[in-house]
Amino acid sequence: MPDAPAIRRAAPSESEALCALLHAAFGAYRGVLVPESGALRETPASIAERLAREHVLVAGAEGAPVATVTVERPAPGAVYLGRLAVHPDWQRRGLAERMITAGEAMARAEGAAVLALDVRLCLPGNIRLFERLGFREARRMAHPGFTEPTFMRMEKRLAGGASEAGASAGLGRGGGEA
Repeated sequence: MPDAPAIRRAAPSESEALCALLHAAFGAYRGVLVPESGALRETPASIAERLAREHVLVAGAEGAPVATVTVERPAPGAVYLGRLAVHPDWQRRGLAERMITAGEAMARAEGAAVLALDVRLCLPGNIRLFERLGFREARRMAHPGFTEPTFMRMEKRLAGGASEAGASAGLGRGGGEA
């Protein structure tokens, strides 16, 4: 298998393959994440809708997606990275970092001041990865029905982007679901 699959924008025809990728990647968290990840409720139809309205990046190998991230624009000057997933067979090869870096490059090209993502508090390895990539905790939040925080919003300030104050304020409760 190649070590560095190319990253590109996902095609509408890939909704079934992306659904399978999300289910494989987030399936490993069954019983770990409470509440269960919304990624496991994704369908080819919901992914097709996402592909029509947002940028979805994919890394492919041998004709199949092995990693993905959604790049959303929830507010002027802000970009939110969601549904970061790497197939279990491709984990620990730097693909998550490469997907985040590609999303950051898109954000910078669009003049964003803030790059954000959400992460579950029970996944310290993911938190450490995001910190290593320059993200910092912005706030902790709870999923509906929970009284204690279950996830955190992490943000990375991008030099030269639009107004940071307006961009960060526009991110609100969540551009996606951790």
